[in-house]
Amino acid sequence: MNHKKPKQVILFLWFLAAVGCSKSRASESHPSIIGGSLPDISSPARSSTVALVKIRQGHTDSYSIFCSGTLIAKNLVITASHCLDGRDASGFKVLFGTSDKDSSATIIDVLEFKLFTDDWSKFSPNLDVAWVKLKQDAPPDSIPIEIFHDYNAFTTVNDSNQRFLLAGFGNQKTTCVTEDCVGTKLEVPTQLRDPIYRNSRLMSILVFGKTPLKGICNGDSGGPAFYKFHDKWYLIGALNGNKETLTPNAFQNPEQSCESGESIYGFVGDYAAWIEETSGVTLAYDEDLNQRQATIAVMPESERPQSNDFASWFAYNNYLDEAWYTVDNIIRVAATASEGEDRLAMYRDPHRVIDYFKENPTLELVSVTDIRPILGLPLESLYLVLNDLSAYSLLAQLKHLRILKIAPGLFQSGSFDASFINELKELRYLSLSDLPSADLTKINWQEMSNLRELHLNNLGIDNLDFLEGIPLPSALSKVYIDHKLIRLTPPLAN
Repeated sequence: MNHKKPKQVILFLWFLAAVGCSKSRASESHPSIIGGSLPDISSPARSSTVALVKIRQGHTDSYSIFCSGTLIAKNLVITASHCLDGRDASGFKVLFGTSDKDSSATIIDVLEFKLFTDDWSKFSPNLDVAWVKLKQDAPPDSIPIEIFHDYNAFTTVNDSNQRFLLAGFGNQKTTCVTEDCVGTKLEVPTQLRDPIYRNSRLMSILVFGKTPLKGICNGDSGGPAFYKFHDKWYLIGALNGNKETLTPNAFQNPEQSCESGESIYGFVGDYAAWIEETSGVTLAYDEDLNQRQATIAVMPESERPQSNDFASWFAYNNYLDEAWYTVDNIIRVAATASEGEDRLAMYRDPHRVIDYFKENPTLELVSVTDIRPILGLPLESLYLVLNDLSAYSLLAQLKHLRILKIAPGLFQSGSFDASFINELKELRYLSLSDLPSADLTKINWQEMSNLRELHLNNLGIDNLDFLEGIPLPSALSKVYIDHKLIRLTPPLAN
């Protein structure tokens, strides 16, 4: 396997910023169409693709586009959750027309909207779908498009009979400096890069690509991916954007990120039932040619793994459980440090993740809550920042740890019991930070025979007098308190 071996991999939450404007840098707005053309009269984009707009600053009747969407019922639009996070229904409108500069465009107020989950950023690119209900029906020349339901159509790629089309109102290149570079409805053909991701880790995800200089850019988020089946166009996706672990080409050159032609869409067929249930709007579809499929079932908490087997936690499909998020973070560490097919394989095969940590037995996780999934990994070095201080006691099961660095999160709860450290006989480096309630006398220091370096930061102590004569391990050569070296002795020969 081809891994880039990192010195450190610090995991933190990556998410798409939900801000956009008519003139902006790519990093500050939503993914527009690169290499596109105006939709002709037969195109599904012409009649169903819409823009989400806000009033331009300093104007009362001029609008700028911040995202795209698709009309799926006469008064209902589907888009991406990240487009609407932090907004209210009175703060944006829906534009029906060819551009934000089209004087004949129809602008309709929003009645209400709903995100599939308010925690979209935590699960991205998963679950990034939302609907918008209009205060009045769309204009007569706007035609709702039918959502395609059969995900089995996308289990293979490179089918010459398949036709895909992306559309949106966004940037026509990565960096736009003129108004005519953004805000016009465009479409572009594309290809399905991978079979549909539909498992416990990537839920209902379509990845398009292999089309450099033809794809999405800032301003297209929430916009449609269309699929032609039996000479009829259907809606299959809502644009999420890009993610380094899935579409790495989009991140190789920040000045040309949109020109990579790669993009990630949520498969909207798996959200049709949710849309109807929560919006109260019935979506039209042909029951003979386009039957509804069973959506991905969320596993009940009763099926939560009872062992430390990482493969079981990987397969545990319950994104409402904090352990799911921990597994997701672990996969991101391995995927980010890998290349090519190895990177994508991390999301399909838990054993590839395990193999990565056999070669690179170091993990750093910040702001996770449930650490049980990490107990099945072959780790030698671990850095954790947890909110639940009592959860640290589970680390006693990682008996081969040589390096351990721990600290509490911003919203700490529970109490820290240091006695679990007694089980980690192979520790050579220990760092404890910001744990003022820690009772370090519970550690049998003399039995920590391999410990060579100790860091005690912000624990409310100034020296080692708290040990009251308890001898320290003879191999311990360096002790730091509040980042100051207070003990330096020659280490024993190994």
